[in-house]
Amino acid sequence: MSTKISYSIGGFILGAILGGLLGIGELSQTKKSMRAQSFPILLVAGSVIGAGIGLSVGYRHVRSIHIENVTGISNANTKFFKQGRFWIAATSWSDIRDQTSNQILTGKSTDEIVISQLNERPIIIHEITSGSKVNIEKYHKKALHHVFTILKEKFKEESPININDYFSEQSRL
Repeated sequence: MSTKISYSIGGFILGAILGGLLGIGELSQTKKSMRAQSFPILLVAGSVIGAGIGLSVGYRHVRSIHIENVTGISNANTKFFKQGRFWIAATSWSDIRDQTSNQILTGKSTDEIVISQLNERPIIIHEITSGSKVNIEKYHKKALHHVFTILKEKFKEESPININDYFSEQSRL
């Protein structure tokens, strides 16, 4: 809770300062005869708008960190290893609410095409055939981003979601 407040207050203060500077910068666009009258208005308006935006950005940042901690994304562990001639990438993490373990594997399938699987269920067909470490790493990052984005969007504080429900059909990336 204190972290949420500190980031929100920090964003509020930084936004107010940047908004105030923006308000002062707007003075160069006003006529010299109007500067004395418009200075307080521009300064206050810029500070209030900047503070609101800073507060919003700070809150969203804290919420994102909270979601990553609760869902276990922040503790995700990625390993690369070879299986025969081809590389495989594996990332695993556990949701701290119910200790559900999840794993994303990216590697060559039996059909000689690179796929990503979530908990042994194909979720993304990458449509490349090279199983080199560079390609596996690149496409594994895409799969992680895809899954983690869905986890963050569907996050509910009270109960963990079944991530497998959101991948009923395979994606092509």
